[in-house]
Amino acid sequence: MTSRPDPLVAFDIRDSRNWWKVTNDSAYHESLLEWMRAQGMNPSITYRLEIHLIDCPSARIYEYDLNSDGHRYSVGNDLARREPYEVILPSLPPERTLR
Repeated sequence: MTSRPDPLVAFDIRDSRNWWKVTNDSAYHESLLEWMRAQGMNPSITYRLEIHLIDCPSARIYEYDLNSDGHRYSVGNDLARREPYEVILPSLPPERTLR
């Protein structure tokens, strides 16, 4: 099994040490959300996003699962999660994320 290279950048709402840097800058946070929506992602259910630049820009997306009513639900003590998936990106996230 081949290991995945480290991402160019990763956003993880569970990493409070770094996530506050995104959410405390409201203009930047909004530009990131707009970029995600433009790529076809759903920021309201995404809990981790890894950006890779190997042959082309790509993302590995981690999302919470939704029930038939469109709401998050729990499995035991955790929110249900979908299997992560990868997509090719037409563009990279806003510049500030790459610093």
